[in-house]
Amino acid sequence: MVHHVHLQSHGSQPSRRYAGRAAGLALLALLLPLCATPAVAEPTVPDGARSWGSFSPATRLTGSTLLCSGYSACSSAGYSDAGYGAASGRMYWQMYSGVNCTNYAAYRLIRNGMSSSRPWSGSGMAYNWGRAMGQRTDATPTVGSIAWWESNRPGIGSGGHVAYVEKVTATEIVVSESNWGRSFDWRRISRTSNTWPSGFIHFKDVAQKPLVNTARPALNGTAKIGHFLTASAGRWNQPGVKLSYRWYDNGVPFKVTTAKFRPMRARLGRRLSVKVTASKSGFSSASVMTPATQPIAPGDLANRRAPRISGSMAVGQTLTLDPGSYTPGAEAKAVQWYADGRPVAGATGASFVVNQAHAGATVTAAVTARRRGFNDLAVRSAPVGPAGDPAVGVRGGGTVSGAAVVGQTLTATPVVTTPADATAVYSWLRNGQPVAQGRSYRVRKTDVGASLALRVIVQSAGHRSTEVRREAGVVRSKPWFRVRAVGRKHGAVVRIWVASPGVLPTPGSVSAQVGGRTLTARLVDGKAVLRFAGLRPGAQRVVVNHPGGGVLLPASTSTTVRVAS
Repeated sequence: MVHHVHLQSHGSQPSRRYAGRAAGLALLALLLPLCATPAVAEPTVPDGARSWGSFSPATRLTGSTLLCSGYSACSSAGYSDAGYGAASGRMYWQMYSGVNCTNYAAYRLIRNGMSSSRPWSGSGMAYNWGRAMGQRTDATPTVGSIAWWESNRPGIGSGGHVAYVEKVTATEIVVSESNWGRSFDWRRISRTSNTWPSGFIHFKDVAQKPLVNTARPALNGTAKIGHFLTASAGRWNQPGVKLSYRWYDNGVPFKVTTAKFRPMRARLGRRLSVKVTASKSGFSSASVMTPATQPIAPGDLANRRAPRISGSMAVGQTLTLDPGSYTPGAEAKAVQWYADGRPVAGATGASFVVNQAHAGATVTAAVTARRRGFNDLAVRSAPVGPAGDPAVGVRGGGTVSGAAVVGQTLTATPVVTTPADATAVYSWLRNGQPVAQGRSYRVRKTDVGASLALRVIVQSAGHRSTEVRREAGVVRSKPWFRVRAVGRKHGAVVRIWVASPGVLPTPGSVSAQVGGRTLTARLVDGKAVLRFAGLRPGAQRVVVNHPGGGVLLPASTSTTVRVAS
Protein backbone atom coordinates (compact mmCIF):
# COMPACT_ATOMS: atom_id res chain seq x y z
CA MET A 1 0.00 0.00 0.00
CA VAL A 2 2.14 2.85 -1.28
CA HIS A 3 1.73 5.98 -3.42
CA HIS A 4 2.38 7.91 -6.42
CA VAL A 5 4.76 9.94 -8.51
CA HIS A 6 4.37 13.69 -8.81
CA LEU A 7 2.26 14.66 -11.85
CA GLN A 8 2.59 18.09 -13.35
CA SER A 9 -1.14 18.39 -13.98
CA HIS A 10 -4.19 16.17 -13.86
CA GLY A 11 -5.96 18.26 -16.53
CA SER A 12 -9.65 18.29 -17.36
CA GLN A 13 -9.77 16.87 -20.92
CA PRO A 14 -9.45 13.10 -21.49
CA SER A 15 -6.56 13.48 -23.93
CA ARG A 16 -4.52 15.50 -21.44
CA ARG A 17 -5.36 13.13 -18.57
CA TYR A 18 -4.36 9.96 -20.42
CA ALA A 19 -1.26 11.56 -21.88
CA GLY A 20 -0.19 12.55 -18.39
CA ARG A 21 -1.04 9.11 -17.00
CA ALA A 22 0.90 7.35 -19.78
CA ALA A 23 3.96 9.37 -18.93
CA GLY A 24 3.49 8.61 -15.25
CA LEU A 25 3.08 4.89 -15.88
CA ALA A 26 6.45 4.74 -17.56
CA LEU A 27 7.96 6.06 -14.34
CA LEU A 28 5.78 3.76 -12.24
CA ALA A 29 7.55 0.74 -13.66
CA LEU A 30 10.61 1.90 -11.72
CA LEU A 31 8.74 2.80 -8.52
CA LEU A 32 6.25 -0.06 -7.96
CA PRO A 33 4.81 -1.32 -5.70
CA LEU A 34 2.80 1.85 -5.08
CA CYS A 35 0.62 1.79 -1.92
CA ALA A 36 0.90 -2.00 -2.03
CA THR A 37 2.15 -4.78 0.22
CA PRO A 38 4.91 -7.23 -0.82
CA ALA A 39 3.88 -9.56 -3.65
CA VAL A 40 3.52 -12.62 -1.41
CA ALA A 41 0.51 -14.94 -1.61
CA GLU A 42 -1.91 -14.03 1.18
CA PRO A 43 -3.23 -16.95 3.31
CA THR A 44 -6.91 -17.67 3.56
CA VAL A 45 -8.30 -16.50 6.92
CA PRO A 46 -11.86 -15.90 8.16
CA ASP A 47 -13.62 -12.65 7.19
CA GLY A 48 -13.12 -9.98 9.85
CA ALA A 49 -9.87 -11.55 11.10
CA ARG A 50 -7.64 -10.84 8.09
CA SER A 51 -4.21 -9.46 8.92
CA TRP A 52 -3.21 -6.24 7.25
CA GLY A 53 -1.11 -6.83 4.10
CA SER A 54 0.58 -10.15 3.45
CA PHE A 55 2.43 -12.70 5.52
CA SER A 56 6.04 -12.15 4.52
CA PRO A 57 8.43 -15.10 4.96
CA ALA A 58 10.62 -12.77 7.03
CA THR A 59 7.98 -10.89 9.00
CA ARG A 60 4.68 -12.09 10.44
CA LEU A 61 2.29 -9.13 10.67
CA THR A 62 0.38 -8.83 13.94
CA GLY A 63 -2.23 -6.64 15.60
CA SER A 64 -4.17 -5.56 12.48
CA THR A 65 -7.75 -6.63 11.66
CA LEU A 66 -9.58 -6.03 8.39
CA LEU A 67 -13.08 -4.68 9.17
CA CYS A 68 -14.40 -4.58 5.57
CA SER A 69 -13.14 -4.63 1.97
CA GLY A 70 -14.70 -3.03 -1.10
CA TYR A 71 -17.01 -0.05 -1.45
CA SER A 72 -20.26 -2.06 -1.40
CA ALA A 73 -19.22 -4.44 1.38
CA CYS A 74 -17.98 -1.59 3.58
CA SER A 75 -21.14 0.43 2.99
CA SER A 76 -23.32 -2.57 3.90
CA ALA A 77 -21.31 -3.04 7.10
CA GLY A 78 -21.75 0.63 8.06
CA TYR A 79 -18.26 1.82 7.05
CA SER A 80 -18.39 4.87 4.74
CA ASP A 81 -16.03 5.72 1.88
CA ALA A 82 -17.01 9.43 2.24
CA GLY A 83 -18.11 9.39 -1.41
CA TYR A 84 -14.71 8.37 -2.80
CA GLY A 85 -16.10 5.40 -4.75
CA ALA A 86 -18.09 7.81 -6.94
CA ALA A 87 -15.37 10.49 -7.03
CA SER A 88 -12.26 8.31 -7.45
CA GLY A 89 -12.07 8.99 -11.21
CA ARG A 90 -10.56 12.41 -10.50
CA MET A 91 -7.04 13.21 -9.34
CA TYR A 92 -6.53 15.13 -6.09
CA TRP A 93 -3.31 16.97 -5.23
CA GLN A 94 -1.95 15.68 -8.60
CA MET A 95 -2.12 12.07 -7.40
CA TYR A 96 -3.18 9.23 -9.69
CA SER A 97 -6.94 8.72 -9.74
CA GLY A 98 -8.61 5.44 -8.86
CA VAL A 99 -7.63 2.77 -6.38
CA ASN A 100 -4.57 4.06 -4.49
CA CYS A 101 -3.76 5.44 -1.07
CA THR A 102 -2.52 8.99 -1.75
CA ASN A 103 -5.39 10.05 -4.02
CA TYR A 104 -7.87 8.84 -1.38
CA ALA A 105 -6.02 10.61 1.47
CA ALA A 106 -5.88 13.87 -0.53
CA TYR A 107 -9.59 13.54 -1.33
CA ARG A 108 -10.48 13.17 2.38
CA LEU A 109 -8.36 16.18 3.36
CA ILE A 110 -9.92 18.38 0.67
CA ARG A 111 -13.37 17.34 1.93
CA ASN A 112 -12.24 18.41 5.42
CA GLY A 113 -11.52 21.91 4.08
CA MET A 114 -7.96 21.69 2.75
CA SER A 115 -6.98 23.47 -0.46
CA SER A 116 -7.21 21.50 -3.70
CA SER A 117 -3.50 22.32 -4.24
CA ARG A 118 -0.92 20.07 -2.66
CA PRO A 119 0.77 21.87 0.29
CA TRP A 120 4.29 20.87 -0.78
CA SER A 121 6.27 20.47 -3.98
CA GLY A 122 8.21 17.45 -5.01
CA SER A 123 7.37 13.75 -4.94
CA GLY A 124 3.80 12.69 -4.16
CA MET A 125 4.89 9.17 -3.23
CA ALA A 126 3.42 8.06 0.11
CA TYR A 127 6.83 7.68 1.78
CA ASN A 128 7.52 11.38 1.06
CA TRP A 129 4.37 12.71 2.78
CA GLY A 130 5.79 12.57 6.30
CA ARG A 131 9.18 13.82 5.14
CA ALA A 132 7.74 16.76 3.20
CA MET A 133 5.38 17.64 6.06
CA GLY A 134 7.78 16.89 8.92
CA GLN A 135 6.72 20.00 10.83
CA ARG A 136 3.20 18.60 11.03
CA THR A 137 4.15 14.98 11.74
CA ASP A 138 4.33 13.42 15.21
CA ALA A 139 3.56 10.16 17.04
CA THR A 140 0.08 11.15 18.27
CA PRO A 141 -2.95 9.86 16.31
CA THR A 142 -6.06 12.03 16.07
CA VAL A 143 -9.29 11.66 14.12
CA GLY A 144 -8.80 13.26 10.69
CA SER A 145 -5.02 12.95 10.76
CA ILE A 146 -3.14 10.92 8.14
CA ALA A 147 -1.47 7.69 9.30
CA TRP A 148 1.86 7.52 7.46
CA TRP A 149 4.25 4.59 6.89
CA GLU A 150 7.83 4.90 5.70
CA SER A 151 9.11 2.61 2.94
CA ASN A 152 9.66 -1.08 3.59
CA ARG A 153 7.98 -1.24 6.99
CA PRO A 154 6.43 -4.64 7.87
CA GLY A 155 3.77 -5.28 5.22
CA ILE A 156 4.68 -2.07 3.30
CA GLY A 157 6.43 -1.84 -0.05
CA SER A 158 9.08 0.60 -1.24
CA GLY A 159 6.58 3.39 -1.90
CA GLY A 160 5.29 3.69 1.69
CA HIS A 161 1.63 4.09 2.59
CA VAL A 162 -0.92 6.64 3.91
CA ALA A 163 -4.40 6.13 5.39
CA TYR A 164 -7.12 8.31 6.94
CA VAL A 165 -7.59 7.99 10.74
CA GLU A 166 -11.28 7.41 11.53
CA LYS A 167 -11.16 6.54 15.24
CA VAL A 168 -8.64 6.71 18.11
CA THR A 169 -8.73 4.88 21.45
CA ALA A 170 -6.14 4.27 24.15
CA THR A 171 -5.14 0.94 22.58
CA GLU A 172 -5.77 1.19 18.84
CA ILE A 173 -6.71 3.24 15.79
CA VAL A 174 -9.21 2.56 13.00
CA VAL A 175 -8.27 3.75 9.50
CA SER A 176 -9.87 3.82 6.05
CA GLU A 177 -7.59 3.37 3.06
CA SER A 178 -7.43 2.78 -0.69
CA ASN A 179 -4.79 0.26 -1.76
CA TRP A 180 -3.01 0.41 -5.12
CA GLY A 181 -4.28 -2.35 -7.38
CA ARG A 182 -6.38 -3.90 -4.61
CA SER A 183 -9.38 -2.39 -2.83
CA PHE A 184 -10.86 0.20 -0.50
CA ASP A 185 -11.12 -1.02 3.12
CA TRP A 186 -11.37 -0.14 6.82
CA ARG A 187 -8.87 -1.59 9.25
CA ARG A 188 -8.19 -1.71 13.02
CA ILE A 189 -4.53 -1.49 14.13
CA SER A 190 -3.29 -2.14 17.69
CA ARG A 191 -0.66 0.09 19.32
CA THR A 192 1.36 -3.08 20.06
CA SER A 193 1.29 -4.10 16.39
CA ASN A 194 4.40 -4.32 14.27
CA THR A 195 2.35 -2.49 11.62
CA TRP A 196 1.83 0.67 13.75
CA PRO A 197 2.37 3.77 11.53
CA SER A 198 5.69 5.62 11.35
CA GLY A 199 3.86 8.82 12.33
CA PHE A 200 0.71 10.91 12.00
CA ILE A 201 0.45 14.00 9.75
CA HIS A 202 -1.84 16.70 11.11
CA PHE A 203 -3.14 18.61 8.08
CA LYS A 204 -6.67 19.32 9.29
CA ASP A 205 -7.73 17.09 12.20
CA VAL A 206 -11.38 16.55 13.05
CA ALA A 207 -12.27 17.59 16.61
CA GLN A 208 -14.10 14.84 18.50
CA LYS A 209 -17.17 15.76 20.50
CA PRO A 210 -16.92 14.75 24.16
CA LEU A 211 -19.01 12.06 25.79
CA VAL A 212 -20.50 13.39 29.03
CA ASN A 213 -21.72 11.35 31.98
CA THR A 214 -25.13 12.63 33.12
CA ALA A 215 -25.82 10.06 35.85
CA ARG A 216 -22.94 8.43 37.73
CA PRO A 217 -22.57 4.63 37.57
CA ALA A 218 -23.00 2.74 40.84
CA LEU A 219 -22.21 -0.66 42.33
CA ASN A 220 -25.33 -2.70 43.07
CA GLY A 221 -25.45 -5.77 45.29
CA THR A 222 -24.35 -6.84 48.76
CA ALA A 223 -20.80 -5.98 49.79
CA LYS A 224 -20.09 -9.43 51.22
CA ILE A 225 -17.77 -12.29 50.37
CA GLY A 226 -19.45 -14.64 47.90
CA HIS A 227 -22.12 -12.13 46.81
CA PHE A 228 -22.15 -10.61 43.32
CA LEU A 229 -21.61 -6.89 42.81
CA THR A 230 -22.70 -5.37 39.48
CA ALA A 231 -21.66 -2.02 38.03
CA SER A 232 -24.50 -0.05 36.47
CA ALA A 233 -23.88 1.80 33.20
CA GLY A 234 -24.97 5.21 34.43
CA ARG A 235 -26.33 7.61 31.83
CA TRP A 236 -24.49 9.44 29.04
CA ASN A 237 -25.26 12.33 26.73
CA GLN A 238 -25.24 10.06 23.66
CA PRO A 239 -27.15 6.84 22.94
CA GLY A 240 -25.45 3.63 21.90
CA VAL A 241 -22.17 4.10 23.75
CA LYS A 242 -19.86 1.15 24.21
CA LEU A 243 -18.94 0.54 27.86
CA SER A 244 -15.85 -1.03 29.39
CA TYR A 245 -15.15 -1.74 33.05
CA ARG A 246 -12.08 -1.89 35.32
CA TRP A 247 -12.31 -2.88 38.99
CA TYR A 248 -10.28 -1.28 41.80
CA ASP A 249 -9.38 -2.62 45.25
CA ASN A 250 -8.75 0.23 47.72
CA GLY A 251 -8.01 2.42 44.70
CA VAL A 252 -5.62 -0.05 43.02
CA PRO A 253 -6.78 -1.62 39.70
CA PHE A 254 -6.88 -5.41 39.34
CA LYS A 255 -7.54 -7.75 36.43
CA VAL A 256 -11.34 -7.81 36.30
CA THR A 257 -12.98 -6.08 33.32
CA THR A 258 -16.57 -7.36 33.50
CA ALA A 259 -19.56 -5.49 34.86
CA LYS A 260 -20.20 -8.29 37.37
CA PHE A 261 -17.78 -9.57 40.04
CA ARG A 262 -18.07 -11.81 43.11
CA PRO A 263 -15.42 -10.97 45.73
CA MET A 264 -13.95 -13.87 47.67
CA ARG A 265 -12.01 -13.87 50.94
CA ALA A 266 -8.90 -12.15 49.50
CA ARG A 267 -11.08 -9.00 49.28
CA LEU A 268 -12.30 -9.18 52.90
CA GLY A 269 -12.28 -5.71 54.46
CA ARG A 270 -11.40 -4.02 51.14
CA ARG A 271 -13.37 -1.26 49.43
CA LEU A 272 -14.19 -1.98 45.78
CA SER A 273 -14.99 0.48 43.01
CA VAL A 274 -15.27 0.36 39.22
CA LYS A 275 -14.09 2.73 36.49
CA VAL A 276 -16.73 2.79 33.73
CA THR A 277 -15.42 4.05 30.37
CA ALA A 278 -17.80 5.06 27.56
CA SER A 279 -16.72 5.27 23.91
CA LYS A 280 -18.46 5.94 20.61
CA SER A 281 -17.23 6.58 17.08
CA GLY A 282 -16.82 10.32 16.48
CA PHE A 283 -16.65 11.17 20.19
CA SER A 284 -13.82 11.34 22.70
CA SER A 285 -14.17 8.66 25.35
CA ALA A 286 -14.89 9.46 29.00
CA SER A 287 -14.43 7.56 32.27
CA VAL A 288 -16.30 7.79 35.57
CA MET A 289 -15.53 6.00 38.85
CA THR A 290 -18.35 4.52 40.90
CA PRO A 291 -18.51 5.29 44.62
CA ALA A 292 -16.54 2.73 46.62
CA THR A 293 -18.36 0.04 48.57
CA GLN A 294 -18.28 -0.31 52.31
CA PRO A 295 -15.47 -2.66 53.43
CA ILE A 296 -16.32 -6.12 52.10
CA ALA A 297 -17.95 -8.04 54.98
CA PRO A 298 -17.73 -11.79 55.70
CA GLY A 299 -20.02 -13.90 53.52
CA ASP A 300 -22.89 -16.15 54.58
CA LEU A 301 -22.73 -19.92 54.43
CA ALA A 302 -25.92 -21.65 53.27
CA ASN A 303 -27.10 -25.07 54.39
CA ARG A 304 -28.00 -27.18 51.36
CA ARG A 305 -28.71 -30.42 53.22
CA ALA A 306 -29.52 -30.48 56.93
CA PRO A 307 -27.59 -32.65 59.41
CA ARG A 308 -29.28 -36.03 59.92
CA ILE A 309 -28.97 -38.70 62.63
CA SER A 310 -29.15 -42.37 61.68
CA GLY A 311 -28.99 -45.56 63.76
CA SER A 312 -31.07 -47.36 66.37
CA MET A 313 -32.35 -45.13 69.19
CA ALA A 314 -32.04 -47.83 71.81
CA VAL A 315 -29.86 -48.14 74.90
CA GLY A 316 -26.46 -49.56 73.97
CA GLN A 317 -26.78 -48.61 70.28
CA THR A 318 -24.66 -46.08 68.36
CA LEU A 319 -26.10 -43.11 66.50
CA THR A 320 -24.21 -41.66 63.52
CA LEU A 321 -24.38 -38.06 62.32
CA ASP A 322 -24.33 -36.95 58.70
CA PRO A 323 -23.21 -33.30 59.12
CA GLY A 324 -25.04 -32.13 55.96
CA SER A 325 -23.68 -29.99 53.11
CA TYR A 326 -23.02 -26.26 52.75
CA THR A 327 -22.50 -23.61 50.07
CA PRO A 328 -19.72 -22.76 49.59
CA GLY A 329 -18.15 -25.86 51.10
CA ALA A 330 -17.34 -25.67 54.80
CA GLU A 331 -13.67 -26.02 55.75
CA ALA A 332 -14.49 -27.25 59.29
CA LYS A 333 -17.56 -28.53 61.13
CA ALA A 334 -17.90 -28.54 64.91
CA VAL A 335 -20.44 -31.00 66.46
CA GLN A 336 -22.33 -30.99 69.74
CA TRP A 337 -24.87 -33.67 70.76
CA TYR A 338 -27.91 -32.84 72.94
CA ALA A 339 -30.22 -34.98 75.08
CA ASP A 340 -33.60 -33.34 75.74
CA GLY A 341 -32.07 -30.01 74.67
CA ARG A 342 -29.12 -30.13 77.08
CA PRO A 343 -25.55 -30.53 75.75
CA VAL A 344 -23.93 -33.89 76.54
CA ALA A 345 -20.42 -33.34 77.91
CA GLY A 346 -17.70 -34.66 75.61
CA ALA A 347 -20.18 -35.67 72.89
CA THR A 348 -18.55 -33.71 70.02
CA GLY A 349 -17.81 -36.46 67.48
CA ALA A 350 -19.60 -37.95 64.47
CA SER A 351 -21.11 -40.78 66.58
CA PHE A 352 -23.03 -40.99 69.86
CA VAL A 353 -23.58 -44.03 72.10
CA VAL A 354 -27.01 -44.20 73.76
CA ASN A 355 -26.66 -45.26 77.40
CA GLN A 356 -28.97 -45.66 80.39
CA ALA A 357 -28.65 -41.94 81.23
CA HIS A 358 -30.37 -41.16 77.94
CA ALA A 359 -33.25 -43.63 78.27
CA GLY A 360 -36.49 -41.87 77.37
CA ALA A 361 -34.66 -38.77 76.09
CA THR A 362 -34.86 -37.16 72.66
CA VAL A 363 -31.48 -36.72 70.98
CA THR A 364 -30.39 -33.99 68.54
CA ALA A 365 -27.05 -32.82 67.16
CA ALA A 366 -25.91 -29.31 66.26
CA VAL A 367 -23.33 -28.67 63.52
CA THR A 368 -21.43 -25.40 63.25
CA ALA A 369 -19.96 -24.93 59.75
CA ARG A 370 -16.92 -22.70 59.37
CA ARG A 371 -15.04 -21.20 56.42
CA ARG A 372 -12.50 -18.38 56.34
CA GLY A 373 -14.06 -15.16 55.12
CA PHE A 374 -17.58 -16.33 56.07
CA ASN A 375 -19.72 -16.10 59.17
CA ASP A 376 -20.14 -19.33 61.14
CA LEU A 377 -23.43 -21.15 60.50
CA ALA A 378 -25.05 -23.34 63.20
CA VAL A 379 -27.63 -25.92 62.04
CA ARG A 380 -29.42 -28.51 64.20
CA SER A 381 -30.61 -31.96 63.12
CA ALA A 382 -34.14 -33.22 63.49
CA PRO A 383 -34.68 -34.98 66.85
CA VAL A 384 -34.66 -38.76 67.20
CA GLY A 385 -36.13 -40.72 70.08
CA PRO A 386 -37.17 -41.05 72.71
CA ALA A 387 -34.63 -43.74 73.42
CA GLY A 388 -35.96 -47.16 74.34
CA ASP A 389 -38.21 -48.35 71.52
CA PRO A 390 -36.41 -50.26 68.77
CA ALA A 391 -36.41 -48.77 65.32
CA VAL A 392 -37.95 -50.45 62.27
CA GLY A 393 -35.22 -52.40 60.51
CA VAL A 394 -34.59 -52.03 56.79
CA ARG A 395 -32.90 -55.14 55.38
CA GLY A 396 -32.89 -54.25 51.67
CA GLY A 397 -34.60 -52.45 48.80
CA GLY A 398 -35.18 -48.75 48.55
CA THR A 399 -32.81 -48.41 45.59
CA VAL A 400 -33.41 -46.07 42.63
CA SER A 401 -33.32 -47.12 38.98
CA GLY A 402 -33.48 -44.79 35.98
CA ALA A 403 -31.55 -41.69 34.91
CA ALA A 404 -31.96 -38.19 36.33
CA VAL A 405 -32.70 -36.79 32.87
CA VAL A 406 -35.67 -34.67 31.83
CA GLY A 407 -38.44 -36.92 30.50
CA GLN A 408 -37.05 -40.09 32.16
CA THR A 409 -38.79 -41.93 35.02
CA LEU A 410 -37.08 -42.80 38.31
CA THR A 411 -38.37 -45.90 40.08
CA ALA A 412 -37.79 -47.10 43.66
CA THR A 413 -37.61 -50.77 44.59
CA PRO A 414 -39.77 -51.80 47.60
CA VAL A 415 -38.01 -51.82 50.96
CA VAL A 416 -37.68 -55.07 52.92
CA THR A 417 -38.35 -54.38 56.63
CA THR A 418 -38.34 -55.92 60.08
CA PRO A 419 -41.10 -56.35 61.08
CA ALA A 420 -42.25 -57.32 57.59
CA ASP A 421 -45.60 -55.54 57.91
CA ALA A 422 -44.08 -52.08 58.42
CA THR A 423 -45.64 -49.31 56.33
CA ALA A 424 -43.36 -47.48 53.87
CA VAL A 425 -43.99 -43.96 52.56
CA TYR A 426 -41.96 -43.04 49.46
CA SER A 427 -41.19 -39.37 48.77
CA TRP A 428 -39.07 -37.64 46.11
CA LEU A 429 -36.93 -34.67 47.17
CA ARG A 430 -35.58 -31.81 45.04
CA ASN A 431 -32.60 -30.17 46.78
CA GLY A 432 -33.87 -31.72 50.01
CA GLN A 433 -37.47 -30.50 49.62
CA PRO A 434 -40.36 -32.93 48.88
CA VAL A 435 -41.91 -32.56 45.42
CA ALA A 436 -43.83 -35.83 44.92
CA GLN A 437 -44.84 -39.11 46.56
CA GLY A 438 -44.96 -42.66 45.24
CA ARG A 439 -42.47 -45.20 44.04
CA SER A 440 -41.96 -43.52 40.65
CA TYR A 441 -41.21 -39.98 39.55
CA ARG A 442 -41.03 -38.52 36.03
CA VAL A 443 -38.21 -35.98 35.83
CA ARG A 444 -39.41 -32.49 34.83
CA LYS A 445 -37.66 -29.62 33.10
CA THR A 446 -38.06 -27.56 36.29
CA ASP A 447 -35.72 -30.09 37.96
CA VAL A 448 -32.73 -29.27 35.68
CA GLY A 449 -29.62 -28.56 37.76
CA ALA A 450 -31.25 -29.72 41.03
CA SER A 451 -30.33 -32.81 43.07
CA LEU A 452 -33.06 -35.45 43.26
CA ALA A 453 -33.26 -38.03 46.04
CA LEU A 454 -35.61 -40.73 47.26
CA ARG A 455 -36.73 -40.69 50.91
CA VAL A 456 -38.46 -43.71 52.40
CA ILE A 457 -39.95 -43.52 55.91
CA VAL A 458 -40.96 -46.90 57.37
CA GLN A 459 -43.26 -47.12 60.39
CA SER A 460 -44.68 -49.88 62.59
CA ALA A 461 -46.60 -49.88 65.84
CA GLY A 462 -44.28 -50.20 68.87
CA HIS A 463 -41.24 -49.17 66.85
CA ARG A 464 -39.55 -45.94 66.04
CA SER A 465 -39.76 -44.97 62.41
CA THR A 466 -36.72 -45.37 60.16
CA GLU A 467 -35.76 -43.16 57.25
CA VAL A 468 -33.86 -44.36 54.17
CA ARG A 469 -32.52 -41.85 51.67
CA ARG A 470 -31.03 -42.58 48.27
CA GLU A 471 -29.49 -39.95 45.97
CA ALA A 472 -30.67 -40.02 42.34
CA GLY A 473 -28.19 -37.40 41.09
CA VAL A 474 -28.21 -33.96 39.54
CA VAL A 475 -30.83 -33.60 36.81
CA ARG A 476 -29.61 -33.06 33.25
CA SER A 477 -31.48 -32.37 30.04
CA LYS A 478 -31.00 -33.16 26.37
CA PRO A 479 -31.13 -30.24 23.93
CA TRP A 480 -33.28 -30.36 20.82
CA PHE A 481 -32.62 -28.83 17.43
CA ARG A 482 -34.33 -27.04 14.60
CA VAL A 483 -32.14 -27.07 11.49
CA ARG A 484 -32.67 -25.30 8.20
CA ALA A 485 -30.12 -26.08 5.48
CA VAL A 486 -30.23 -24.11 2.23
CA GLY A 487 -28.09 -25.08 -0.74
CA ARG A 488 -26.00 -22.56 -2.63
CA LYS A 489 -23.70 -22.81 -5.60
CA HIS A 490 -20.97 -25.18 -4.38
CA GLY A 491 -21.98 -24.35 -0.83
CA ALA A 492 -24.68 -24.34 1.82
CA VAL A 493 -25.94 -22.20 4.68
CA VAL A 494 -26.98 -24.13 7.79
CA ARG A 495 -29.10 -22.25 10.35
CA ILE A 496 -29.41 -23.96 13.72
CA TRP A 497 -31.69 -23.27 16.66
CA VAL A 498 -30.96 -25.15 19.90
CA ALA A 499 -33.25 -25.23 22.92
CA SER A 500 -32.91 -27.06 26.22
CA PRO A 501 -35.59 -27.66 28.84
CA GLY A 502 -34.79 -25.61 31.91
CA VAL A 503 -31.67 -23.99 30.38
CA LEU A 504 -32.33 -20.69 28.59
CA PRO A 505 -30.65 -19.72 26.41
CA THR A 506 -28.73 -22.88 25.49
CA PRO A 507 -25.01 -22.26 26.21
CA GLY A 508 -21.91 -23.53 24.46
CA SER A 509 -21.23 -24.16 20.78
CA VAL A 510 -22.69 -26.25 17.99
CA SER A 511 -21.02 -27.94 15.01
CA ALA A 512 -22.22 -29.13 11.64
CA GLN A 513 -20.69 -31.49 9.11
CA VAL A 514 -21.48 -31.31 5.40
CA GLY A 515 -19.65 -33.21 2.68
CA GLY A 516 -16.72 -34.06 4.95
CA ARG A 517 -16.33 -30.44 6.12
CA THR A 518 -16.98 -29.50 9.74
CA LEU A 519 -17.63 -25.99 11.05
CA THR A 520 -18.23 -24.90 14.65
CA ALA A 521 -19.91 -21.74 15.96
CA ARG A 522 -20.73 -20.40 19.40
CA LEU A 523 -24.45 -20.23 20.19
CA VAL A 524 -25.82 -16.72 20.65
CA ASP A 525 -29.31 -16.70 22.18
CA GLY A 526 -29.55 -20.37 21.20
CA LYS A 527 -28.81 -19.69 17.52
CA ALA A 528 -25.91 -20.17 15.11
CA VAL A 529 -25.32 -19.84 11.37
CA LEU A 530 -22.66 -21.91 9.57
CA ARG A 531 -21.68 -21.20 5.97
CA PHE A 532 -20.00 -23.95 3.92
CA ALA A 533 -18.11 -23.42 0.67
CA GLY A 534 -16.35 -25.70 -1.77
CA LEU A 535 -18.97 -28.48 -1.57
CA ARG A 536 -19.67 -30.99 -4.30
CA PRO A 537 -23.02 -30.44 -6.09
CA GLY A 538 -25.88 -32.77 -5.26
CA ALA A 539 -27.60 -34.03 -2.13
CA GLN A 540 -25.39 -33.84 0.96
CA ARG A 541 -26.06 -35.11 4.47
CA VAL A 542 -25.97 -32.48 7.23
CA VAL A 543 -25.07 -33.73 10.72
CA VAL A 544 -25.48 -31.25 13.62
CA ASN A 545 -23.93 -31.86 17.05
CA HIS A 546 -24.07 -30.18 20.45
CA PRO A 547 -21.29 -31.49 22.74
CA GLY A 548 -23.25 -31.04 25.97
CA GLY A 549 -21.59 -29.97 29.18
CA GLY A 550 -22.68 -29.06 32.68
CA VAL A 551 -26.33 -30.11 33.00
CA LEU A 552 -26.67 -30.64 29.23
CA LEU A 553 -26.28 -34.02 27.54
CA PRO A 554 -24.62 -34.42 24.13
CA ALA A 555 -27.13 -34.50 21.27
CA SER A 556 -27.17 -34.63 17.49
CA THR A 557 -29.52 -34.53 14.55
CA SER A 558 -29.27 -34.73 10.78
CA THR A 559 -30.92 -33.55 7.60
CA THR A 560 -30.03 -33.17 3.93
CA VAL A 561 -29.24 -30.25 1.67
CA ARG A 562 -28.97 -30.03 -2.10
CA VAL A 563 -25.86 -28.18 -3.23
CA ALA A 564 -26.22 -26.35 -6.54
CA SER A 565 -23.59 -26.64 -9.27
